[in-house]
Amino acid sequence: MRRQILASPRQIGQHLEFFRQYDCVGKPFYLKGIRMSTTPLAQSIDNIADKATDSAEHGLMATQHAANGALNMLADKVLEIRNQAVPMLENTNDLAKDYLHQGMNSVRNASHQLTDAAANARNGAAGYIKEEPVKALLIAAATGAALMALVSLISHSHRKN
Repeated sequence: MRRQILASPRQIGQHLEFFRQYDCVGKPFYLKGIRMSTTPLAQSIDNIADKATDSAEHGLMATQHAANGALNMLADKVLEIRNQAVPMLENTNDLAKDYLHQGMNSVRNASHQLTDAAANARNGAAGYIKEEPVKALLIAAATGAALMALVSLISHSHRKN
């Protein structure tokens, strides 16, 4: 039955460092008259180190691959949202233009209506003055007197304050 001796990685590293220090890695040495070799120990440590390095590189590559995949998914989502937003913004822009044109047309129509109403009132007043000149003169005088009284009352109340 073969007896197995377990050693920690730190202990193995210390032994390997000892053998390297005295330049006996891969060379036989004698322990209590028994010929020993550091080759299997050195190879085992090198193999463990290589496997650890390979494992770390594999983990790093897997992490990079996962990060790239996540970034690609994020970029796709941003592009998808942008593609959805552009038509919405264009539609909103078109609606705003339509409302602007409707508002301008409404203002223009109201302006024409006011102009027409003012012209009708002027023509009606001119016709009334021609038909009833004395009444028109009395109405104008009464309106002027009422306006003067109102102006006098307002200016007198402002002087008190």
